[in-house]
Amino acid sequence: MSDTTQNGPVLAADGTPLKRSLAKALRMQKLRALMLIAPLLLFILVTFILPVGDMLFRSVDNRIVQDVLPNTVRAL
Repeated sequence: MSDTTQNGPVLAADGTPLKRSLAKALRMQKLRALMLIAPLLLFILVTFILPVGDMLFRSVDNRIVQDVLPNTVRAL
């Protein structure tokens, strides 16, 4: 029987360590997946989150009160 164990790291076909090659492939897959969903995330941000945030800001910020309240106090 022959001994098939290796003492060094397992190498990929191009000679780089398999662990590094796998990490690079996974990183590229994650980046590709992110680039595929980026337009969807941008669309959701523009059409949903920004209008909701604008409505929340407008519900708290009421500049008309600054102009009208002194006149109301004088009328009372």
